[in-house]
Amino acid sequence: MATAPTVFLCGFSGAGKSESGRILARRLDREFIDTDELVAERLQLSIPEIFAVEGEERFRRAEREVICSVAAVPPAVVALGAGAIADDENLEQIKRCGLLVYLRVTPETARRRLQGSHSRPKLGFSPEVRVEAIEALMRQREPYYRQAGYMVDTEGMTPDEVATEIARVVYADERRIVDNRRL
Repeated sequence: MATAPTVFLCGFSGAGKSESGRILARRLDREFIDTDELVAERLQLSIPEIFAVEGEERFRRAEREVICSVAAVPPAVVALGAGAIADDENLEQIKRCGLLVYLRVTPETARRRLQGSHSRPKLGFSPEVRVEAIEALMRQREPYYRQAGYMVDTEGMTPDEVATEIARVVYADERRIVDNRRL
């Protein structure tokens, strides 16, 4: 596993990036990193507070800095913020130094998982997240998500099952890397 790249998980809020990522990191014996948590720690504000007080621009700038710093660490499992790869600089950096896996979720499942959450500033601060708002934001981000090298459809899967599928992707990618080195 030591030569394997960092695994970056992208996808919409509620796709299971953090929960499945933590499980995957334990299985692969790697550090787990959540970029939203690092941004909040760096700015000493919660994500909603950053958006409200500092603005989205400041959040995205801090997110970019965090992704650059994460790229320099030994292989890890990284849960990206839902909008992180909509930034071309982030996407380039991630593709250059890691394996990008898109965790796909339907709007209905995302809404169910996000219900009652107050930490999703792009969806508003209402505990009643509407499917229409999720669908609109998903449509904007889908072209970026689809640039990932791999996709795991999380529908109907537990976080443990999602982690298993991601691990299969990682092992397959590692075999491909080894096979290419033999050529």
